[in-house]
Amino acid sequence: MPLTTKKLCGDRDHQVISPVDYVRELAANNKLENLTGGEPLKSTLRAFWERFQYLRPDHPALAHGVEACACSVPILLFGDEGRALKKQAAMVLGWEPMLGFGCMTHCTDDPESHHGHKLNFDGSTYKTRMLYTIMHKKTYGSKKSGNKYLMSLVDCWASDHAEAMQGVVVQHGPETIRVHLIPVGIKCDWPALVKLGQIKRSFYCDAVPHGKGICHLCMANTAACPDYSGDGWKETMQHSEAFTAPWDAVPALVSQLCPGLDEWQQAAFYRLDLFHICHKGVMAELAGSGLVTLLDMRLYPARGSFEDRLGLVYEDLKSFAKSEKLTLHMSGLTRTLVRFPENDTYPSGYLGAWLKHGQQFSSCMTWFKGADTTVVLKFLASFLQANLGPDSEDYLKCLLQCCQAGNKFLSILYHNELWLPSAAARKVVKHGNMFVYTYKRLASMAYARAMTRYLLIPKHHLFKHIVLTLEEQLKQKGPILNPLCDSCQMCEDFINKISTLGRSVSQQKFCEATLLQYMLCVQRNW
Repeated sequence: MPLTTKKLCGDRDHQVISPVDYVRELAANNKLENLTGGEPLKSTLRAFWERFQYLRPDHPALAHGVEACACSVPILLFGDEGRALKKQAAMVLGWEPMLGFGCMTHCTDDPESHHGHKLNFDGSTYKTRMLYTIMHKKTYGSKKSGNKYLMSLVDCWASDHAEAMQGVVVQHGPETIRVHLIPVGIKCDWPALVKLGQIKRSFYCDAVPHGKGICHLCMANTAACPDYSGDGWKETMQHSEAFTAPWDAVPALVSQLCPGLDEWQQAAFYRLDLFHICHKGVMAELAGSGLVTLLDMRLYPARGSFEDRLGLVYEDLKSFAKSEKLTLHMSGLTRTLVRFPENDTYPSGYLGAWLKHGQQFSSCMTWFKGADTTVVLKFLASFLQANLGPDSEDYLKCLLQCCQAGNKFLSILYHNELWLPSAAARKVVKHGNMFVYTYKRLASMAYARAMTRYLLIPKHHLFKHIVLTLEEQLKQKGPILNPLCDSCQMCEDFINKISTLGRSVSQQKFCEATLLQYMLCVQRNW
């Protein structure tokens, strides 16, 4: 597989693996079915676009009809920073086919519902994700220049995928075909999405009473919708005169990969990553506050220090995980791990900064595995169900309802494949709305008790967008896309692998050497 050298800002060479070259190598090794989860190429792709047209009939890929899409592979771009040489940040850019080898929990609710289209979760990420390039943070360019070399690389990334959209001629069995890679969106965690997508409305802009806005899909927290706690933001989305593009100048990813789309559809090209929104966002907040609530409400003995009592909770949590055959990655529970240094801070389970009196302490380390959030929520639901009675306080009953709703929301999604049956989607919407309602109620109850618990963060708003999208697809009575396809946990695994490869190469040839190491790993996994 050849490396292509790009000239960034006219004065710096940088190596990439062109998506066109990757497709050629897949075809040369009879591996094109890697792009469709091992299923037959043409029939699988034709069936995908036949269903996808109900969601996006105006998508440019469908301009010549479904039959013309028999060799059009739907893909998602992704990017994020990992820890590479000297444990400094490095940006990893790549892409993945939407169709994969299945979800790791397998489709048990309705095995026939996925129509041959599976989520891209199972299998080695060296096989299911494709690397474009890696760039060390030292070569981004200065902040004053707007990270000019990184943004020039993103421009190259966009232009190479625009070329792949036009198609690459390859031999597939006895026939010659033109394979098109069709980007349906880009998915990253929120900070990376802001950086790569040049978005001007995000959690960075959260302001009181309003500011630039916190959401690229609507006008929440702007002058058009200053109060987004209700449903007013829904009137500022697509087809609304209030909606404006979430960027100052159209980014290359949009201008080159979203031809013919209106401003809102272009904004929706930036997907909502359910993994960081739930496992490392709203549900991690619930998990952290829920664990502390067990001690607040004296469900554990009041004797000993706070750390000692957290140790008792951890022992029960570990026993629960073992009995339920769940994997628990954390090795203990401490104030630091639940991001709770003092009683007037908000506990949480996600990796972020402690918030106290407007100051940030970014050295905080919390549990870093999103899977641990799921284990904690299941433990909380089990523990509360066993220990609550008819006379228990509403505060604890509400916590139980919230944990149960969050668990059911995720469980249904993970037990289905790319397309959700309508019955499953209705349950997901029901439990999603219940989670939002009970969490807000918990936050209000904690506030009334003068307790800093259940922090309301901007990711709650993105969670509402995910639920709203499912509601709208249900109303259309057509196919329903599983939001897990936009989830980034497998991309995170891939990015970590690539970054780790970058720790053992020369700094002078960091990019080229890392790409060569990557190709050896791909060969071993093919």
